[in-house]
Amino acid sequence: MIRKAEFSDIGRLAALERENFSDAWNENMLSDELNNPHAAVFVSDAGMDGGIISYACLRGPVLRLGGCRDAKLEKVAENNSIRTEYCKGGDCGEKIKKNTLCSVCGEGEILRIATDNAFRRHGYAEEMLFFIIEYLKSVGAGTVFLEVRFDNTAAKTLYEKHGFRKIAERKKYYGDEADADVYKLETWTPICEKTRI
Repeated sequence: MIRKAEFSDIGRLAALERENFSDAWNENMLSDELNNPHAAVFVSDAGMDGGIISYACLRGPVLRLGGCRDAKLEKVAENNSIRTEYCKGGDCGEKIKKNTLCSVCGEGEILRIATDNAFRRHGYAEEMLFFIIEYLKSVGAGTVFLEVRFDNTAAKTLYEKHGFRKIAERKKYYGDEADADVYKLETWTPICEKTRI
């Protein structure tokens, strides 16, 4: 099951970081992302016995809801789907339709996807990637970016399978001075004028 990460997960996420990345994030960096209102952290949880087997960290566009000042959108991951959205700011408190949003920048960024080595090649990374692409689309990201290590062929193949295309390179991007390839996915064109229910 994919769910939102909790602060109690940070130790496990830090272990996945060390296992997967040469520039691993520490517990404080992960805590910062959980506290960041523009970030979302999700985990694939196999339950009590299996625990967390993969995780992803992403950032989405800043959102505005028409007619509701300082509104925020609550998104809940449940059973690998995005549940109903509610306006939590301003004074309306109304239920809103999916995509009744105005995206300020229309861009999302996938910062991290990591899978336990013991569970690789079982489809967990692909499941997580599909989930977060759909999540970013649902919160108004018309374009999604990510960086991937230049020699990570398996990850690049997965991203390309889901429509990402290489657009640039970043020299000596990682802590060990390895280069990164920058990938981009066009999802949909954000529309800023929508009608509320």
